[in-house]
Amino acid sequence: MFTKENVVTARYSNNGDLVKVEWKDEDDVIREYSLFEDNNDPTWKSLIESGWTKAKIDEATVEYKSEASKDFQNFARRLFRENDDTEFKTILENLFSTHVDDGRDTQNLFTLKLFLFELNEVKRSTNRDAKVKLRKAKNPREALFIAVDIAKETGLEPMTEKEDQ
Repeated sequence: MFTKENVVTARYSNNGDLVKVEWKDEDDVIREYSLFEDNNDPTWKSLIESGWTKAKIDEATVEYKSEASKDFQNFARRLFRENDDTEFKTILENLFSTHVDDGRDTQNLFTLKLFLFELNEVKRSTNRDAKVKLRKAKNPREALFIAVDIAKETGLEPMTEKEDQ
């Protein structure tokens, strides 16, 4: 199934043992395939034989996480820069806190989702599956990461150094 020519990248998913492989089919359409490390699985064997060792997959995973982190930071900076809404800033400031306060987190999540659906990048998106995932996000972090993915799909412009200041 996999060859040196058709594998674009391979990386570990969040749970660490599932590998996500991006590959090109015969029509040059990039597809995603998920598989577990299993030396008895012919698909896993074909990935390894195509040159994707565990070390190479580790490297690609680190690179993917680094790029995702940069995208997330740019997205969050844009949100702060473009919005003076105090309530939204409070939500973002508390985004990664672990305490729950009398249902306030549920309200914050709802408000954040409403805000994210108003962003031009999300409005322009035709990816219904991604919008459903955003609607069903269970916490602010998940919602923001989904919104970043949607924004990347719809052409999120990278920030210039001047905009970043």
